[in-house]
Amino acid sequence: MTDEIDVILIDDSSIVIEGLKRALRTAQDIRVIGEYSVSDVKNGALSSCSGAVILLGVASLKNPGSDGLIGSIKRSLPLVKIIVVVNEEFEVDWVRSLGADEAIKARGQHYQLVNLVQGLFKDDKSLCEYYFKLLKTIVPGKADEKKYETVMGEIIHLLFSEHLVMDQPQSSTFSKRKRRDFILYNISTHTFWQFVKYSYRADQVIFEFKNTAETHTDHVIQLNRYLRPPMGSFGILTERVLASDPVWKEQMELCKGGTIILLITDDDIHTMLAFKAAGFEPTGVLEELYTYLVRQSE
Repeated sequence: MTDEIDVILIDDSSIVIEGLKRALRTAQDIRVIGEYSVSDVKNGALSSCSGAVILLGVASLKNPGSDGLIGSIKRSLPLVKIIVVVNEEFEVDWVRSLGADEAIKARGQHYQLVNLVQGLFKDDKSLCEYYFKLLKTIVPGKADEKKYETVMGEIIHLLFSEHLVMDQPQSSTFSKRKRRDFILYNISTHTFWQFVKYSYRADQVIFEFKNTAETHTDHVIQLNRYLRPPMGSFGILTERVLASDPVWKEQMELCKGGTIILLITDDDIHTMLAFKAAGFEPTGVLEELYTYLVRQSE
Protein backbone atom coordinates (compact mmCIF):
# COMPACT_ATOMS: atom_id res chain seq x y z
CA MET A 1 0.00 0.00 0.00
CA THR A 2 1.43 3.36 -0.99
CA ASP A 3 1.36 6.28 1.40
CA GLU A 4 -0.50 8.59 -0.99
CA ILE A 5 -4.06 8.20 -2.28
CA ASP A 6 -4.66 9.58 -5.78
CA VAL A 7 -7.97 11.37 -6.28
CA ILE A 8 -9.75 12.53 -9.44
CA LEU A 9 -12.40 15.26 -9.22
CA ILE A 10 -15.37 15.35 -11.60
CA ASP A 11 -17.92 18.16 -11.70
CA ASP A 12 -19.22 20.71 -14.19
CA SER A 13 -18.81 23.51 -11.65
CA SER A 14 -15.33 24.97 -11.19
CA ILE A 15 -16.23 26.32 -7.75
CA VAL A 16 -17.30 22.84 -6.59
CA ILE A 17 -13.99 21.47 -7.85
CA GLU A 18 -12.13 24.18 -5.95
CA GLY A 19 -14.08 23.44 -2.75
CA LEU A 20 -13.24 19.74 -2.95
CA LYS A 21 -9.57 20.53 -3.57
CA ARG A 22 -9.42 22.81 -0.55
CA ALA A 23 -11.04 20.17 1.66
CA LEU A 24 -8.63 17.45 0.54
CA ARG A 25 -5.64 19.77 0.83
CA THR A 26 -5.79 19.42 4.62
CA ALA A 27 -4.67 15.77 4.38
CA GLN A 28 -1.01 14.91 3.95
CA ASP A 29 -1.63 11.57 2.23
CA ILE A 30 -4.14 12.64 -0.45
CA ARG A 31 -3.22 14.22 -3.78
CA VAL A 32 -5.51 15.39 -6.57
CA ILE A 33 -4.20 14.14 -9.92
CA GLY A 34 -7.01 15.25 -12.22
CA GLU A 35 -9.98 17.61 -12.59
CA TYR A 36 -12.61 16.94 -15.25
CA SER A 37 -16.09 17.92 -16.37
CA VAL A 38 -18.72 15.32 -17.28
CA SER A 39 -18.17 16.01 -20.99
CA ASP A 40 -14.44 15.38 -20.50
CA VAL A 41 -15.26 11.98 -19.02
CA LYS A 42 -17.69 11.20 -21.82
CA ASN A 43 -14.93 12.00 -24.31
CA GLY A 44 -12.57 9.50 -22.74
CA ALA A 45 -10.52 11.72 -20.43
CA LEU A 46 -10.17 8.92 -17.87
CA SER A 47 -8.69 6.41 -20.30
CA SER A 48 -5.14 7.34 -19.28
CA CYS A 49 -5.89 7.82 -15.55
CA SER A 50 -5.21 5.47 -12.67
CA GLY A 51 -6.76 7.33 -9.77
CA ALA A 52 -7.73 5.36 -6.69
CA VAL A 53 -10.73 7.55 -5.77
CA ILE A 54 -13.11 9.63 -7.85
CA LEU A 55 -15.09 12.42 -6.18
CA LEU A 56 -18.19 13.29 -8.15
CA GLY A 57 -20.72 16.06 -7.53
CA VAL A 58 -24.33 14.84 -7.46
CA ALA A 59 -25.43 17.65 -9.81
CA SER A 60 -23.30 16.10 -12.52
CA LEU A 61 -25.45 12.97 -12.36
CA LYS A 62 -28.61 15.00 -12.98
CA ASN A 63 -27.40 16.86 -16.04
CA PRO A 64 -28.61 15.87 -19.53
CA GLY A 65 -26.33 13.26 -21.02
CA SER A 66 -25.05 11.96 -17.69
CA ASP A 67 -27.03 8.70 -17.81
CA GLY A 68 -24.80 5.74 -17.06
CA LEU A 69 -21.89 7.97 -15.99
CA ILE A 70 -20.90 5.93 -12.94
CA GLY A 71 -21.14 2.67 -14.88
CA SER A 72 -19.00 4.13 -17.64
CA ILE A 73 -16.33 5.20 -15.13
CA LYS A 74 -16.35 1.75 -13.52
CA ARG A 75 -15.81 0.10 -16.89
CA SER A 76 -12.84 2.38 -17.63
CA LEU A 77 -11.35 2.07 -14.15
CA PRO A 78 -12.67 -1.14 -12.58
CA LEU A 79 -10.60 -0.77 -9.39
CA VAL A 80 -11.56 2.84 -8.72
CA LYS A 81 -13.73 3.83 -5.75
CA ILE A 82 -16.41 6.46 -6.45
CA ILE A 83 -17.65 8.87 -3.79
CA VAL A 84 -20.56 11.15 -4.69
CA VAL A 85 -21.03 14.43 -2.82
CA VAL A 86 -24.79 14.82 -2.30
CA ASN A 87 -26.97 17.65 -1.03
CA GLU A 88 -29.87 15.73 0.53
CA GLU A 89 -30.16 12.59 2.62
CA PHE A 90 -32.49 10.84 0.16
CA GLU A 91 -29.85 11.16 -2.57
CA VAL A 92 -27.51 8.80 -0.70
CA ASP A 93 -29.47 5.64 -1.56
CA TRP A 94 -30.07 6.90 -5.09
CA VAL A 95 -26.39 7.37 -5.96
CA ARG A 96 -25.53 4.03 -4.39
CA SER A 97 -28.15 2.39 -6.59
CA LEU A 98 -26.30 3.88 -9.57
CA GLY A 99 -23.09 2.15 -8.49
CA ALA A 100 -21.35 4.68 -6.22
CA ASP A 101 -19.22 3.12 -3.50
CA GLU A 102 -19.97 5.85 -0.96
CA ALA A 103 -21.82 9.14 -0.58
CA ILE A 104 -21.27 12.13 1.70
CA LYS A 105 -23.37 15.21 2.36
CA ALA A 106 -21.91 18.46 1.06
CA ARG A 107 -22.68 20.28 4.30
CA GLY A 108 -20.52 17.95 6.37
CA GLN A 109 -17.12 18.80 7.84
CA HIS A 110 -14.09 18.57 5.56
CA TYR A 111 -12.47 16.05 7.93
CA GLN A 112 -15.37 13.70 7.28
CA LEU A 113 -14.57 13.77 3.57
CA VAL A 114 -10.86 13.22 4.21
CA ASN A 115 -11.54 10.29 6.52
CA LEU A 116 -14.00 8.76 4.07
CA VAL A 117 -11.41 8.87 1.28
CA GLN A 118 -8.75 7.42 3.58
CA GLY A 119 -11.11 4.83 5.00
CA LEU A 120 -11.79 3.30 1.58
CA PHE A 121 -8.13 2.29 1.36
CA LYS A 122 -6.71 2.27 4.85
CA ASP A 123 -8.05 0.44 7.86
CA ASP A 124 -7.42 1.82 11.34
CA LYS A 125 -4.18 -0.15 11.69
CA SER A 126 -2.77 1.25 8.43
CA LEU A 127 -3.85 4.79 9.31
CA CYS A 128 -2.25 4.54 12.74
CA GLU A 129 1.01 3.30 11.24
CA TYR A 130 0.91 6.11 8.68
CA TYR A 131 0.43 8.85 11.29
CA PHE A 132 2.94 7.23 13.65
CA LYS A 133 5.61 7.65 10.98
CA LEU A 134 4.38 11.04 9.76
CA LEU A 135 4.50 12.66 13.21
CA LYS A 136 8.17 11.73 13.51
CA THR A 137 8.98 13.70 10.34
CA ILE A 138 7.58 16.99 11.69
CA VAL A 139 10.33 19.18 13.11
CA PRO A 140 9.46 21.18 16.24
CA GLY A 141 9.46 24.90 15.52
CA LYS A 142 7.73 27.61 13.52
CA ALA A 143 8.53 26.20 10.07
CA ASP A 144 6.41 23.05 10.57
CA GLU A 145 3.78 24.67 12.79
CA LYS A 146 0.92 24.52 10.28
CA LYS A 147 1.81 20.99 9.23
CA TYR A 148 1.79 19.89 12.87
CA GLU A 149 -1.63 21.47 13.47
CA THR A 150 -3.07 19.77 10.39
CA VAL A 151 -1.64 16.35 11.21
CA MET A 152 -2.65 16.56 14.87
CA GLY A 153 -6.20 17.47 13.83
CA GLU A 154 -6.33 14.34 11.68
CA ILE A 155 -4.86 12.18 14.45
CA ILE A 156 -7.30 13.45 17.08
CA HIS A 157 -10.18 12.78 14.70
CA LEU A 158 -8.90 9.26 14.03
CA LEU A 159 -8.47 8.50 17.73
CA PHE A 160 -11.66 10.01 19.12
CA SER A 161 -14.21 10.36 16.30
CA GLU A 162 -16.55 7.98 18.14
CA HIS A 163 -16.64 10.37 21.10
CA LEU A 164 -15.89 13.88 19.85
CA VAL A 165 -17.42 15.34 16.67
CA MET A 166 -18.23 18.45 14.63
CA ASP A 167 -14.73 19.85 14.66
CA GLN A 168 -14.04 23.55 14.18
CA PRO A 169 -10.32 23.86 13.30
CA GLN A 170 -8.60 27.17 14.16
CA SER A 171 -11.69 28.79 15.66
CA SER A 172 -11.57 32.41 16.80
CA THR A 173 -13.75 34.37 19.18
CA PHE A 174 -15.71 37.35 17.90
CA SER A 175 -13.05 39.77 19.14
CA LYS A 176 -10.39 37.78 17.21
CA ARG A 177 -8.14 37.99 20.27
CA LYS A 178 -8.57 34.37 21.27
CA ARG A 179 -7.71 31.58 18.86
CA ARG A 180 -8.28 27.88 19.50
CA ASP A 181 -6.79 25.12 17.33
CA PHE A 182 -9.52 22.53 17.57
CA ILE A 183 -12.96 22.39 19.18
CA LEU A 184 -14.90 19.13 19.33
CA TYR A 185 -18.36 18.44 20.70
CA ASN A 186 -18.52 15.77 23.39
CA ILE A 187 -21.29 13.32 22.41
CA SER A 188 -19.66 10.26 23.95
CA THR A 189 -21.28 7.58 26.08
CA HIS A 190 -17.83 6.42 27.24
CA THR A 191 -17.51 6.69 31.02
CA PHE A 192 -14.48 8.98 30.93
CA TRP A 193 -15.92 11.45 28.44
CA GLN A 194 -19.25 11.40 30.26
CA PHE A 195 -17.43 12.13 33.52
CA VAL A 196 -15.56 15.02 31.88
CA LYS A 197 -18.77 16.37 30.41
CA TYR A 198 -20.68 16.51 33.68
CA SER A 199 -17.83 17.18 36.12
CA TYR A 200 -16.21 19.97 34.11
CA ARG A 201 -19.21 21.17 32.06
CA ALA A 202 -17.31 20.04 28.98
CA ASP A 203 -19.97 19.81 26.29
CA GLN A 204 -17.10 20.95 24.07
CA VAL A 205 -13.44 19.98 24.32
CA ILE A 206 -10.67 22.30 23.19
CA PHE A 207 -7.40 20.96 21.82
CA GLU A 208 -4.46 23.36 21.55
CA PHE A 209 -1.50 22.20 19.43
CA LYS A 210 2.01 23.51 20.16
CA ASN A 211 4.85 22.46 17.88
CA THR A 212 7.65 23.68 20.15
CA ALA A 213 10.82 21.98 21.33
CA GLU A 214 10.14 23.06 24.92
CA THR A 215 7.01 23.43 27.01
CA HIS A 216 6.07 26.85 28.40
CA THR A 217 3.71 27.94 31.17
CA ASP A 218 2.33 30.52 28.71
CA HIS A 219 0.83 27.67 26.70
CA VAL A 220 -1.11 26.42 29.72
CA ILE A 221 -2.16 29.94 30.71
CA GLN A 222 -3.34 30.66 27.16
CA LEU A 223 -5.47 27.53 27.02
CA ASN A 224 -6.88 28.31 30.46
CA ARG A 225 -8.14 31.67 29.15
CA TYR A 226 -10.28 29.82 26.63
CA LEU A 227 -11.86 27.61 29.28
CA ARG A 228 -14.74 29.91 30.11
CA PRO A 229 -18.49 29.37 29.65
CA PRO A 230 -19.75 27.81 27.48
CA MET A 231 -16.48 25.93 26.94
CA GLY A 232 -16.32 24.28 30.36
CA SER A 233 -13.12 23.76 32.34
CA PHE A 234 -11.41 20.86 30.54
CA GLY A 235 -8.85 21.23 27.76
CA ILE A 236 -6.06 19.25 26.15
CA LEU A 237 -2.68 20.68 25.19
CA THR A 238 -0.41 18.74 22.83
CA GLU A 239 3.32 19.33 23.10
CA ARG A 240 6.27 17.55 21.54
CA VAL A 241 7.99 16.83 24.89
CA LEU A 242 7.23 16.27 28.58
CA ALA A 243 6.14 19.21 30.71
CA SER A 244 8.83 21.16 32.48
CA ASP A 245 8.53 21.60 36.27
CA PRO A 246 6.99 25.10 35.98
CA VAL A 247 4.41 23.82 33.48
CA TRP A 248 3.54 20.85 35.69
CA LYS A 249 3.12 23.15 38.71
CA GLU A 250 0.79 25.38 36.67
CA GLN A 251 -1.29 22.35 35.69
CA MET A 252 -1.57 21.27 39.33
CA GLU A 253 -2.57 24.75 40.53
CA LEU A 254 -5.33 24.89 37.93
CA CYS A 255 -6.45 21.40 38.89
CA LYS A 256 -6.80 22.46 42.53
CA GLY A 257 -9.05 25.28 41.31
CA GLY A 258 -11.27 22.93 39.33
CA THR A 259 -9.77 23.32 35.84
CA ILE A 260 -8.14 20.41 34.04
CA ILE A 261 -5.55 20.88 31.31
CA LEU A 262 -4.04 17.61 30.18
CA LEU A 263 -0.71 17.78 28.41
CA ILE A 264 -0.08 15.00 25.93
CA THR A 265 3.27 14.46 24.23
CA ASP A 266 4.46 12.66 21.10
CA ASP A 267 4.99 9.55 23.25
CA ASP A 268 1.37 9.69 24.41
CA ILE A 269 0.17 10.10 20.82
CA HIS A 270 2.28 7.15 19.73
CA THR A 271 0.83 5.04 22.55
CA MET A 272 -2.74 5.96 21.63
CA LEU A 273 -2.10 5.18 17.96
CA ALA A 274 -0.64 1.82 18.97
CA PHE A 275 -3.72 1.10 21.11
CA LYS A 276 -6.06 2.09 18.29
CA ALA A 277 -4.14 -0.09 15.80
CA ALA A 278 -4.40 -3.06 18.18
CA GLY A 279 -8.13 -2.54 18.62
CA PHE A 280 -8.02 -0.98 22.10
CA GLU A 281 -9.69 2.24 23.23
CA PRO A 282 -7.10 5.10 23.20
CA THR A 283 -9.12 7.11 25.73
CA GLY A 284 -7.47 4.98 28.43
CA VAL A 285 -4.26 6.97 28.01
CA LEU A 286 -6.10 10.20 28.77
CA GLU A 287 -7.76 8.57 31.79
CA GLU A 288 -4.34 7.70 33.20
CA LEU A 289 -3.00 11.21 32.62
CA TYR A 290 -6.09 12.68 34.29
CA THR A 291 -5.86 10.36 37.31
CA TYR A 292 -2.16 11.12 37.81
CA LEU A 293 -2.72 14.88 37.59
CA VAL A 294 -5.56 14.82 40.13
CA ARG A 295 -3.67 12.64 42.60
CA GLN A 296 -0.52 14.74 42.38
CA SER A 297 -2.59 17.88 42.96
CA GLU A 298 -4.18 16.67 46.19
